[in-house]
Amino acid sequence: MKLTLNTLRPRFEFVTNESPKMLNERMGLLASQTEDLVTSGNDYHIVLGFKNNYQHFWSPQANLNVEDINTDTFKVNGLIGPKPNTWVLLMFGYGAMGVGLLFSLIIYLSNRSLNIDSNLIYLCVALGIGLLALYMVTVFGRRIAYNDSARLYNFIKEHISEIEDDDTSL
Repeated sequence: MKLTLNTLRPRFEFVTNESPKMLNERMGLLASQTEDLVTSGNDYHIVLGFKNNYQHFWSPQANLNVEDINTDTFKVNGLIGPKPNTWVLLMFGYGAMGVGLLFSLIIYLSNRSLNIDSNLIYLCVALGIGLLALYMVTVFGRRIAYNDSARLYNFIKEHISEIEDDDTSL
């Protein structure tokens, strides 16, 4: 996986012989030895994030899901992305503005085809600008969170050596 500024929610996977319980305990122990990282979750789902005093609105977190392949081999799927509250807020904003734009555009075009004057075109333009502004905010947030995402990815890569990477520049 190559982590770049354009990577949206980077994903990775690897296979390990370490049991989910041991992996969770080891990640927790290694994270507790750092000043900024903390883990939570259960044996089959590990969340690696930043401690409260190191978090900001755009802080990412790493989710590691462990699946059984057989009795002594496990597959770990990883995802680095925004915290759920940030993700939901942005998706709600996109959805609300998109639905508003769709309905106002439908009503405006219906009125236009019936030769009824309507000022809804201004609402359509405002919602389009709002969508563009929200997109720019998310790009800005992704740039702010890039170093934190790289920190999480490099921590996982450094302490779980099974990850194969096509770019070692991070």
